[in-house]
Amino acid sequence: FKQGNRNIIAEPVFGCFAGMLYSLLTLKTKDDILVIASPERAYGLYLEIQSLLEVFGCSDKPLYYPEDDSLIYSMLKPSDGLSAERAVVYRQLVSEKRKIVIAGMNTLAEKIPGPDIIKENFFKAAAGSHLDAEKLMSCLVSNGYERTARVEQVFEFSSRGSIIDVFTPDHDYPVRIELSGDTVESLRFFSTDTNTSNKKIDKISLMLFSPRLKHTRPGSSIDAFFDTKKTTVILDDFDALKKEAYGRMDKISRYSG
Repeated sequence: FKQGNRNIIAEPVFGCFAGMLYSLLTLKTKDDILVIASPERAYGLYLEIQSLLEVFGCSDKPLYYPEDDSLIYSMLKPSDGLSAERAVVYRQLVSEKRKIVIAGMNTLAEKIPGPDIIKENFFKAAAGSHLDAEKLMSCLVSNGYERTARVEQVFEFSSRGSIIDVFTPDHDYPVRIELSGDTVESLRFFSTDTNTSNKKIDKISLMLFSPRLKHTRPGSSIDAFFDTKKTTVILDDFDALKKEAYGRMDKISRYSG
């Protein structure tokens, strides 16, 4: 981690003490936080930090950024669950909120679309505003959403007359957009179990970007979402990270050959 413009190395830090130390650092600084750990340790470390920050009364919520092997091995396809998890992280990363992210070191090697591309795929709607339904559905299709008769899962949408249902990963429930011509008449979240509305809303912002697609402009990486002047980067167990990096390079070399 750093102090002012200096990097500070504190090792070895083992077991639950690491989670405690990283949580205290998170509390003591206003910086964004990026914790890089071995793939085997990253999720457990995230759970520790999440729990400790709740105990300390911290309102900032940490996020776990899972790795996606399909970005390196072309024969693999990510699950919808994995893509949804990553999409939630992307939404936070392009927002103005503080970023606290725990990730496995393999994510640093993944080539992904940059912040500008993700920001291009936001859709906003408000009751009483104009909406181009064809443009919305075209954007959904281009982002890999599946058109279905009834929306039941994330990355699905449906269109029935003047009603458009969309389930994006950044919301717990799908949204139902009711139109009167080209004007939004109402916006509601609804249950996929009963297909009935459970909450009326005045406006909504939907992130249509889908990480499960093989994007044509994957020239960025996770670290590009952080301002280096406002970010504290924590390398958890540096020796283990080096070992993991050499192992991954050897694995990629054998796979490519």
